[in-house]
Amino acid sequence: MLEERPCRFQTLKKSEAFARVLRQGQWIRGTWFHLYYLPEPADGIYAGFAASRKLYTRVRKNRAKRRLREVFRRYCGWLPPGSFVLMGTEKTLQAPFPALVQEFHRLRQKLPHGVSSSA
Repeated sequence: MLEERPCRFQTLKKSEAFARVLRQGQWIRGTWFHLYYLPEPADGIYAGFAASRKLYTRVRKNRAKRRLREVFRRYCGWLPPGSFVLMGTEKTLQAPFPALVQEFHRLRQKLPHGVSSSA
């Protein structure tokens, strides 16, 4: 497992920014969550966190997003510049935290060739 490498990132807050990443970005399906990535010409990392409608209640959606936000916060230094959306699913709530971290690194390595890491 890789060491923690926190970084500064901007949060995607507008629905247009989310929609652009979801519509134009590349999608990588994971076991515990899904990762959307859109390379951006400007330096910097932008992140958005969403939860599936199938989680139904606000409490469950917020818990899933909180878990994904913490994984991203700890390990975003391993990512290239761009916009990311992490989509939580029912399994996001069931996974132990180390499994979410492992999944993040697995999905990071599946990013298009040449953009997986700055290390």
